[in-house]
Amino acid sequence: MDYPSIRQVEEARNGLPKASTYYAGMSRYSGQHVYFNFQHSCKAWEVGSFTINVVLSLVKDSPQMKHPDQPASHFGDGYHRIGHLIGTKDKWWHLKQDQDDILSPKFIESWRPSSYENEDLVIDEAVSDVTRDVLSAMSLLDVPVEKTVSTA
Repeated sequence: MDYPSIRQVEEARNGLPKASTYYAGMSRYSGQHVYFNFQHSCKAWEVGSFTINVVLSLVKDSPQMKHPDQPASHFGDGYHRIGHLIGTKDKWWHLKQDQDDILSPKFIESWRPSSYENEDLVIDEAVSDVTRDVLSAMSLLDVPVEKTVSTA
C-alpha cells in the first residue's frame, strides 16, 4: 500500500499466478515490463520459505516464467532471482523456523528474523527486508517508484 505503482496482476499470465505476482511498471533502462513473482518452496520441510523472481518482458501482458537467453547482467526477457539480480546469491526468506540449509553459506542467502518468538515481528522484519530488495531491483532496472505520502 506504501507503493501504489506496484500492484497485483489482475489475472494469471503464462504460469505467473495472480495471487503471488505483482506488476511494477516499465524499465526506463531496457523498455521491459517488470513483474515480481513470490515463489514459495514446494518442499514439505521448508514451509514458510519463499524467494522472489523478477520477471522481465518486452510485451506487457505476456511475461514468461522461463530462463532468459542472456545472463542476468543483460536483463534478458524471463525470470531472474532477486538475490542474483541485486547481489551474488539466491535469496530465500524463512518465515518459520527451520534447519539451516547445508548449501546456504555457499550458494544461498537465507534471511531469517531476529527472533521467531513474535509472529508480528517476523512479518514486520520480512516486509521491511523484501521492500528494501524490491526497491533495490527497481532502482537497478530504472523503474519509476511511486510512494504514498503519510499524512499522520
